[in-house]
This record gives sequence, C-alpha cells and structure tokens, in this order.
Amino acid sequence: MTVLHDLLAKLSDGLSEDNLGEIGFRHGFGGLTLLGWLNNEEVSELSSAIRSGRWKVLSEEPLDGGVDYAFRLLLAMLRTAQRRRCGVLMRRHS
Repeated sequence: MTVLHDLLAKLSDGLSEDNLGEIGFRHGFGGLTLLGWLNNEEVSELSSAIRSGRWKVLSEEPLDGGVDYAFRLLLAMLRTAQRRRCGVLMRRHS
C-alpha cells in the first residue's frame, strides 16, 4: 500500500517547497493554491491501487462514510483522466 500512500501524498502535497526544493510553485493569485499533481501513468497506478481493495476504512474512523465517498469521487476523476490520457492537478481556493 506504499504506492497508494505515496501517490496520495504527491497529489496532496507534491508542489510544496519541501517536496520540490523550490519556492513559488504553490501559491497563485486570488487565493488559489496548487497542491500536487499526477502524470497519466501515476493516474493509472493510483486508480489500480484504489480498486485493488487492499485498503479499507477502519470501523472506529469517525468519518468512515466520508472517506469512502471521497475515494469514489477520486476514482471518477481518475477514470476521466485515463480516458483523456492526461494527468490530474489538485488545487484549493482560500
């Protein structure tokens, strides 16, 4: 499951100064923050890792339904990226 964790970490924090070693890639104008990206090969790897079923949400997790729902939405985005043969970029607005 290290592939799953590594790719999720790259998607959520890949453009940080700690990961890139450079500053200025993360913050844009108007409150836009670029978090991370995956190329088209990594999109396929992450989709396969999620669909493998080797991960599960613990029963004591207070947001267990939310985690499952978030993974379903992420899979939908990954399928679209695979059809278009492109990567994905995760961003946030403040």
